[in-house]
Amino acid sequence: MSSVTEAEFHWPFTATWIICMIVAALVIAGLNFRGVVVSAGTGTVLGALEILVFVVLAVWLIIKAGSGNTGSVFTLHYATIKG
Repeated sequence: MSSVTEAEFHWPFTATWIICMIVAALVIAGLNFRGVVVSAGTGTVLGALEILVFVVLAVWLIIKAGSGNTGSVFTLHYATIKG
């Protein structure tokens, strides 16, 4: 784990990561202990936030590409195999 996080993201694997993982495990355990309704509601809210993040990222990338975005990539124009 240390080599992957260090090589790819330049994040050293320190005690901070271990503490964050333990806290996350305790939060998840606490949600499960509180019941299915609370756990499911939290999962739904976090899922909606995740979808929102990916929609914002997609829109941002489309806008950033500018005139490089064309519909021609969805046609057979670039197909090289006869069929």
